[in-house]
Amino acid sequence: MFYMTHYNKNHTNSTDKPPTHLYKGKYRVPSTRMIGADYTSGMFFVTWCTHNRIQVLSKIVDNGVQLTEIGNVVNDEWLATANVRPNVVLDAWVIMPNHVHGILKLEGENESLGTIIAQIKSMATKRIRALGHADFAWQTRYFDRILHNERALLAARDYIDKNPQRWIQDIENVEGLFM
Repeated sequence: MFYMTHYNKNHTNSTDKPPTHLYKGKYRVPSTRMIGADYTSGMFFVTWCTHNRIQVLSKIVDNGVQLTEIGNVVNDEWLATANVRPNVVLDAWVIMPNHVHGILKLEGENESLGTIIAQIKSMATKRIRALGHADFAWQTRYFDRILHNERALLAARDYIDKNPQRWIQDIENVEGLFM
């Protein structure tokens, strides 16, 4: 099974939580961004999750995705990103029950990947809450992988394409745990 984490799995913290560091006198989780990498241009594979991984975005039925009302909002905001930002080109994406995977290309240096993902999450949250889902929230971070070449891009597309079929085996899928 493929697990994505926001921190180095080889850290030495025995509690299996991300390491923390003091920053301006407060503890914080260090950045997951690759040191020296340019997050304003290139191809990126991104994943972000609902708070507590609550399954409200879609349902997996017959290995396909059926978006919920909330999932439709997220889908709309993902698509709107390319319309309002001429430097963003969307590629493959999937909205799973409790997370979103997507590939996007940033052309130019107008905005960083972090700014774009934060804006998608923010706009979707405002709209979702306006629909009456006042408690809806995302996890505060997101996972990203820089896609350095065609092989990495094809692997990310394949992962996205097959993700709904793998849901039955996903540990987050309580209904499928004993199947």
